[in-house]
Amino acid sequence: MALSYQEPDRVSLDLEGGHTTVHFYAHQALMQHLWFSGPQPAMRNYHTMFVEPDPPLLQHFEGAT
Repeated sequence: MALSYQEPDRVSLDLEGGHTTVHFYAHQALMQHLWFSGPQPAMRNYHTMFVEPDPPLLQHFEGAT
């Protein structure tokens, strides 16, 4: 059986787990890109600058995983 290469139609996202984090600057850029506003996200790790995604982001990408 041979495998065929196909370009994916979307990037997979993991925003459903209990340990979901995103880098602070990526979170800010995504929020601006989607025209969302809100308070500063909760910092999960100051060393790595990982934050918890805001609920509007989780709701926006709910069906995209």
